[in-house]
Parts: sequence; C-alpha cells; structure tokens
Amino acid sequence: MIGRDTPAYRLEALRGLRAGGELGEQRVVQYGGWAGASASRVHGLGAVEQVRVPLGVRWLGRPSLRALLGGRVPTIVHVWSGIALSWVPRPVDFRLLIDIELPRDCRRVVDSLRRLSSSGRARLVCTTEQARRRLGAAGVRPDTCVVIRDSVDFAAIEAADRDAVRRRLGIEAGETAVLVLPPLRRGTGALLAAWGALLLEHARPGVRLVVPDVGREAARVARLVESCGPRRMLRLVEWRFSLPELLAAADLATYLPVRDAPLWGVLHAMAAGRPIVASDVGVNRELLGRERAGWLCGVDNPQDTCRAMLRALEDREQSARRVRAGRAQANAAFGRPRMLEQYRRVYQSLLADRPLDSSFDQVALVH
Repeated sequence: MIGRDTPAYRLEALRGLRAGGELGEQRVVQYGGWAGASASRVHGLGAVEQVRVPLGVRWLGRPSLRALLGGRVPTIVHVWSGIALSWVPRPVDFRLLIDIELPRDCRRVVDSLRRLSSSGRARLVCTTEQARRRLGAAGVRPDTCVVIRDSVDFAAIEAADRDAVRRRLGIEAGETAVLVLPPLRRGTGALLAAWGALLLEHARPGVRLVVPDVGREAARVARLVESCGPRRMLRLVEWRFSLPELLAAADLATYLPVRDAPLWGVLHAMAAGRPIVASDVGVNRELLGRERAGWLCGVDNPQDTCRAMLRALEDREQSARRVRAGRAQANAAFGRPRMLEQYRRVYQSLLADRPLDSSFDQVALVH
C-alpha cells in the first residue's frame, strides 16, 4: 500500500522488490488520492490498483480495500507511508509490515500499531538505526523492528560518463562541481550548502553548485546564489539528470541536514566514490563514522561547512582514504541483492509468526 506521502526513493525500493520475482505474487494499491482510471503507471511500478474513496470519506473506502485484500491466504500487507497506514482496514486479520522512514511522532506510530495488531502479526522496517532507536524508546519491541537500508544501483553508477555529463552541465576543466545531495526539503541543508559554496568560491574560484531538484527549496537556493555569487555559479538541473550521472560529474557531494533526514543520496555518493561533506548529526555519523568515510562539519554552520569543503578538496590523500572506506561499505551493505534477501527473511518471519532475530543487524558499517 502506497500513499501520496510515499517518497520517490522509497518507491525505488518497492520497484526493486517488484523486480525481485522470488517474493511471490505482489500487488500495489493506492487508496484514494487520484482521479481517472483505477489502474495507473506510477514511477515504473507497473499496474497500481486504486481504491476509490466515495465522497472523499476515508472509512467509506475500507470495505472495498478489504474486499481487494480478502481471499488470499496467507497475505502480507506492506505499508509504505504514514498516510497508507491510516487506511489499513480493521480488524487486522492479515500480516502487517510497516515500512517507515524517520517518524516525527513515534508515539503515534506505536499507538497505531497497537490498535491495528493486537495479535502481534506486525513488523516494522526502518532505513536507519536512528529511527529504530527512536521507535524502541517509544515502546516498539526490538524483535519486531529491523533496519533495511535502501539499495544502490551500482550498474548506473558505473555507466555514468563524467566528461559527457560535465559538458552537458557546462562545467569546464579546472572548475569544481559541488553537488547538493537530495532530497531537497526544508531542514536538509541545501541553503547551507549554497552558503558554504559561496564562501568556498572566495578561496577556490571556479565553484559550480549543482542543485538536482525543483520546488521551494531549490528556488530559495537560486535566489541566494543569484543575489550573492557569480552569475555562472549555479546549475539548476531539475531532474534532467539521474543522481548517478550528477555524482559522476561532481568533485564533492554535500548533505547538511540540521536533524536526522533520509540518507539515500549519501548512500549513492559513497558508492560513487565522491568525497562527502556532511553535518554532524546522528544519521550521518551512523553511515560515515566519525570522519572515517566523509568530512563532518558543524550543524547549521556555513563557515565550518566551507572549511570542511576546502579540506576535502585539498587534502587529497586523506580524502582518498575516506572515499575508499565509503565505497567498501557501500559495496558490502547497500546492494540490491542484500536488500531483497533481508525483505524476504522479514516476510518469512511474518508468515511463520516468528520474531526478528539479531542476524538482521547491518554489517560492514564504518565506526
């Protein structure tokens, strides 16, 4: 079950599950939210079955959803967002898997879980250890929650042509391409990256800031750079390039959230072998260690961001060591086969009513 709030990068994980083949019959359901035909093509997921919601009243659509789910035993309902979780029909007489990213209100998730599944036939998947700890502090049992990280498309990373992409971006030899890693939203540090790049331009002329998104945050970055920086500094590329292509063109990747935030952009930067400047928050430390696989800087601190950028670009030996550590970690822990295997084991545990054991713990993380 997906909702309007299911991020595109989580749909990428779902696409990987759909392509896996060995996980049995799979159906993707969208509950309300669209007009038009009941089956649509969404983000390459194939046919998406839409459950109509009469008059926009949520509970009126639940009988239709229950009819759609009924008659298939055993059934796992895999929920991919907070909105989709609110659509689950009650009472729950099927297995329930909740795929949750970084819940703002862990108590609400725990309360929903208790209301939905008093039988204990429910499990949770998080993409970070930070999220699992927060859910544990809110009352989620350790044997019902597991970390499964997003996967990386290594083939696309290897196929990206650095010279060709830089030509298309208008980045010349000798210029420094600084990529702002997605997702771009309030609180993930795109504006801080722009400030850092503007300061870096004074110490290292020829900086080109690459922003791979549209929307309010990209517009804020554009206003800042255009008012303070050289006219040719900014590259607003929207989504005309894939993330692997932009990483191939980049000399440095930045991700500067002021609090825990999604990490799929950082995973790709590690796999692509790019130096990473990241803010010193829990999720970044979780992946990068304490400056073992990247360069950490102060939170909400443009001057410290600039200093970290300068060190990452000029201390080539140290930067190369950290890049190697990041790539080794990505190769060991972020492949699609590993992600598929972990989901398969979670499904099997659910179908057998077994708790999740410690063997699901993530390996090969840098500390």
